[in-house]
Amino acid sequence: MTAAFLCVFVQDTDEKQERLAELRQRLRDKTNQRSGRASSKRDDLELEATLVFNKGFEYRQRSQFDQALFAYEHALSLFQKCHGSGASHPDIAGSLNNIGFMFYKKGDLDKALEYHQRSLQMREKLYASQDGVHPDIANSLNNIGNVFFKKGDLDKALEYYQRSLQMKEKLYASQGRVHPDIAMSLNNIGNVFFKKGDLDNALEYHQRSLAMSEKLYASQGRVHPDIAMSLNNIGNVYSDKGDLDKALEYHGRSLQMKEKLYASQGRVHPDIADSLNNIGNVYSDKGDLDKALEYHLKAFSIMEQMYGKQQDAHHRFKSVVDSFGKTLSQKGGFDRLSFANRQASQDEAKSLVWIRKAADRGDPKAQLYLGVSYQMGFGGVEQNKEEAIKWLTKAATQGFHEAHVRLHHLGVTTSSMGSDEKVCSFTDQTFGSFCNSFFFFVFLGRFH
Repeated sequence: MTAAFLCVFVQDTDEKQERLAELRQRLRDKTNQRSGRASSKRDDLELEATLVFNKGFEYRQRSQFDQALFAYEHALSLFQKCHGSGASHPDIAGSLNNIGFMFYKKGDLDKALEYHQRSLQMREKLYASQDGVHPDIANSLNNIGNVFFKKGDLDKALEYYQRSLQMKEKLYASQGRVHPDIAMSLNNIGNVFFKKGDLDNALEYHQRSLAMSEKLYASQGRVHPDIAMSLNNIGNVYSDKGDLDKALEYHGRSLQMKEKLYASQGRVHPDIADSLNNIGNVYSDKGDLDKALEYHLKAFSIMEQMYGKQQDAHHRFKSVVDSFGKTLSQKGGFDRLSFANRQASQDEAKSLVWIRKAADRGDPKAQLYLGVSYQMGFGGVEQNKEEAIKWLTKAATQGFHEAHVRLHHLGVTTSSMGSDEKVCSFTDQTFGSFCNSFFFFVFLGRFH
């Protein structure tokens, strides 16, 4: 089965909006108190810390993670001065949590785990009188589960997600155990079972998450990002179970909802690209490569527009490129591609990803392109004679005359490789132009 893009809840890992509102109210109160009386050193420290914390949140919202990390670390230092370096305080625990989240977003999972565990320990101490049951503790448990999930330690991830779920069910028992945080935990547990290959349990938890989200957002016409996400994840499970018709149904529903949600953004959003890509993957598994390419192209177009606008787009873009390249290689589409003359030299390396994948799967023209890339230093790679010979030899073995010619120039004898005079009519100049403008997009899925 083709790999699918999973949706994991991480939006709750920063401090909650209510917490931010509380801090901002405190800021207003302290500003008002200052008028008419001299402020204490502690007041000044707490006011400064709150301002810096707020700034960190703003940076985080803009995906400026380095700046957000710096702000949260500064806020932590100020809160520790204010409350005491060895003190346990919600402000300190919250800063530790947010520093952990920034390290998570930056991919430093060991540091993320360290700070989330410190935050958890402090919160358990702070709320021991409440039998250790508190939303902040449940949040920390979930965050640690996210880190273990990303590290690939699925047993540990499941342990922390389940502990978080159990606590949330206690916290929201009076609400009939129907709450967005519970739906979040159900989703995350479903993702762990999916990764473990336990598809029946994965389906059960994702369906429970979907049912709860549909209750929660019934007043919104059951149109909500959380519902779209659950539909997507259920589609992934059905795809891996081999029920491709069901997979298409759920991915199609997810796509339709996302297009409603992001209509005001011109339907240009990474979540839409994920759904398009997943639908393309299902069509690929069904053997309908024309349809697969059509959807992969749409996903690719969106991600090209979005790429660089947010820091976490990179792995999503790679997922689309990988799927696109795999289907294109299966289709044998290299001989039918036309390439747009566009300036996109900064995207050469991304382009090369799927050329290399096609070359690895034995596509001779991809092997030839890759060999010339290494020979000439085009396409985002440095000149490398050994790599050039390696890929040109593979192409020459499959009968490409130009590969023979180029190997001859490199001092390699090719008489034993055979040639049926397949000619690729590009010169070094046109190949360089091709590499410098590789973000193609002219075939519009029309492969006949």
